[in-house]
Amino acid sequence: MGTERYASSARFVAISFLTFILAACGGGGGGSSSTPSTGNFTVAGSIGDGPIVYAEINVQDANGTTIASSASDSQANFRIEIPANTALPVTITGRGGVDLVTQRPADFDMVALILETGSQTVNVSPLTTMVVKAAQCAGDISETKLDQLWQAVNRDLNIGLDTAVLANPMTDGISAANIETAVLANEALGEWIRRAGASLTTSNIRLEQVVQAMACDLGDGAMDGVMANPVQSVSAEQAQRVLAVSKAVEAGVRLEVLAGRLEVDGVDATQAMNDAISAVLPAVTNPDVNSVP
Repeated sequence: MGTERYASSARFVAISFLTFILAACGGGGGGSSSTPSTGNFTVAGSIGDGPIVYAEINVQDANGTTIASSASDSQANFRIEIPANTALPVTITGRGGVDLVTQRPADFDMVALILETGSQTVNVSPLTTMVVKAAQCAGDISETKLDQLWQAVNRDLNIGLDTAVLANPMTDGISAANIETAVLANEALGEWIRRAGASLTTSNIRLEQVVQAMACDLGDGAMDGVMANPVQSVSAEQAQRVLAVSKAVEAGVRLEVLAGRLEVDGVDATQAMNDAISAVLPAVTNPDVNSVP
């Protein structure tokens, strides 16, 4: 009898422990694909094509629910508090404001991702937008995939990007040491996108669709004219037209950057970019985007 009671008690303890483990692991069900943050944390960064002041910053959790909003300040910086128990990954979107190079609102929405908890730097720019949308198009927003896409950017979209001082434009802080390459590289990509869009106005293709098609091209790890997946917002024929036009305008942008006279809106933007740097980071004396190797 004592032995039977002992065996019964042991079985009860074992079953209770197994039940606890299954509950902690989400049981046998599928569970959520997102990981909730465990406490409040702060994210700060900059926003820019050219530096964008007073841009609207919208923050959404993994379920698409807006959890915070803010704005960039007079130096194109922003700071947001991410609430506890927020489902990750979090998407930061920047729009509007005043681009200090073009002197108009941002030409297209720009996005960045938060993949982990803890205070961190997250910048929002054309480069981050291309990488995030490429990962989304590929259906893989893991850190491994993003690293692969940054390597593809360094190889295929590197127009004015000095990776020796700005290895990851989304998570590296913008400082006096790298602001010139950050402004030049993002402005070059922004101009590339704008010129492609301007060449497609008769095709009723919006700038956001140009960004999406180019990102889906990058999604397989190379700007090779082959998209990771079909672009939902445009037809296959329109997407191929976007890619063909983007390749056609790419050469002009690259040559202008090499010559040290990138044009924005048809005018040499060198002085405008340098002035923008002085406005948002006065500690940089005599900025010169053309000093970027």
